Amino acid sequence: MVDAVASVALIWRFWAETRQATRAAQVERTAEGVVGLALVALAMYLVFASIRALIEARSPVVGGVAFAVLVASLVILPPIALFKYRVARELKSGALRADSLLTGVAAVSAGISLMGISAANALGWWWADAAAALVVAALILREGTGSFLMSRCFLRTSGTEEKLHRPSGGGTG
Repeated sequence: MVDAVASVALIWRFWAETRQATRAAQVERTAEGVVGLALVALAMYLVFASIRALIEARSPVVGGVAFAVLVASLVILPPIALFKYRVARELKSGALRADSLLTGVAAVSAGISLMGISAANALGWWWADAAAALVVAALILREGTGSFLMSRCFLRTSGTEEKLHRPSGGGTG
């Protein structure tokens, strides 16, 4: 769902820019803020799900189809994330950059899930998946808040946009 929200924001951003080029900077900021909030929502979900798994001492359980989806995600998503990131840098789009991070996070989450499943099965480390997810959540939260804050850190001065400051980790490159 989070990825769908980010994708809709980006589609709207590029559609609106083609229809009204004069609004490009405003639409970019709005889309970047929406994608940033989507990242924050994902981080919050990971935190709550991980804490719940740790409290309940729950080990990750996955069936054959889910395992195949995790492997496919690990193979397919990194090149897509890299491509999105490069296009974002070329277009100077913070919104697309944040979306590339969301795609990268999906790949990292798949890798962590596979490692967590392996650690739980081979070593009995039921907590490994949840602990690693908390680390990923912290990184996602940093990027999401950075993107959201960047979407709000512009000053309109005589028709031009000037950046006030860029939070660490935010921005287009």
